[in-house]
Amino acid sequence: MSYPSSGLWTSDPVLTDQRRLWRGVLEQAYADAELLLGVESEDELFIEQIRARRFLRADTPGEKEELRLVCDYADVPFDRVVHWARKHSVPMARHDMEKVEARDAKEVEEIIKTVKDREATTLALRELPAPLFPLPPLSPLLQ
Repeated sequence: MSYPSSGLWTSDPVLTDQRRLWRGVLEQAYADAELLLGVESEDELFIEQIRARRFLRADTPGEKEELRLVCDYADVPFDRVVHWARKHSVPMARHDMEKVEARDAKEVEEIIKTVKDREATTLALRELPAPLFPLPPLSPLLQ
């Protein structure tokens, strides 16, 4: 079967520089949304991950319009992007907040431990006997 040369390529999308740019925006949003972050990751990365997930899910009307515009420029189906994002990324109210709460709980535990260690050290130093002989002033030693 032979195809006329002009009819063969008419339905294929042409990847112009503009489409590549906007597809790059979607790729970066996807990469940010899929970051594997541990409990001790930087806050900036965590915030970027949340923003990317919200953007791809189109959680608010503003995000929905922004994503629709980007998808139009990238020539990517908006409904497929949103469907994929909502399927793969649980909304912040549950998934992301659990991460925040786990990290906050760990920080609180570390702070409590540090305070208790300092209190124990202070109490131990208070209970030490006074020196038997007076200590010389430190300033002549430093000169």
